[in-house]
Amino acid sequence: MALEVALRVTAFGKVDQRLLDQLRHDLDLKSAGRLTDEEDSTMGQRLDDLGEGDTVWRSLSRSSPETWTFWVSYGGRPPASELIDRYRAEAVGAFQRAGLVINREWRQ
Repeated sequence: MALEVALRVTAFGKVDQRLLDQLRHDLDLKSAGRLTDEEDSTMGQRLDDLGEGDTVWRSLSRSSPETWTFWVSYGGRPPASELIDRYRAEAVGAFQRAGLVINREWRQ
């Protein structure tokens, strides 16, 4: 099943292992990738089953050493607007607590 992007929040700033662990915790993501491996881009992820074949995939990725993006994608029906609002608030709060500067947001 192809996933559709529902939300993307991008932030800039330096992230060390402690901050990465904090971001994963604050965003309720499972560990993925290693900060020390330049080729690793996905740094945290979680798949949530919403029932009836609907899923939400949340992930934290880096596209450069100081560019971080929180993604919410879905399979099946689009998630409720309230759920996307909650994920957005969590991402903004997590990035701010980590000292990152939010550069852009996109929402479906």
